[in-house]
Amino acid sequence: KYKIERFIASGGFGCTYEAYHTLLDMRVALKEFFVSDFCNRYEKTGQVSVATKSKVELISKLKKKFMDGRRRCLDNVWIERFWRTIKREYVYINPTDNVKELREGIKNYIEYYNTKRPHQGIEHQIPMTKYAKIAA
Repeated sequence: KYKIERFIASGGFGCTYEAYHTLLDMRVALKEFFVSDFCNRYEKTGQVSVATKSKVELISKLKKKFMDGRRRCLDNVWIERFWRTIKREYVYINPTDNVKELREGIKNYIEYYNTKRPHQGIEHQIPMTKYAKIAA
């Protein structure tokens, strides 16, 4: 799924890489759980292990916290896609230097996006139509 492009930084619970998500066709920041004070990485395999048995419980708690944050980061994928769509389908096509005009245009586009535009991710249905069916 991911192609690592470059190492960005390390700290906190691990390392951050710039990567390309092949299924979503977009660049992403990818976090790896690796606490350098308590973990070892085997060079040949890339596997990570906890340095001592006494740290296993601590690492387990840290990993849970890391994974909770990771799930929140995945929520960002949908927001990034949403804004990419707005830029491609509205902003780039309707350039303006007027902030009020831009805000009004984006507001109207979002209304269109939710009430008239079919979405591939929900079998080409319109979000409000699908929501109405679910809510009924």
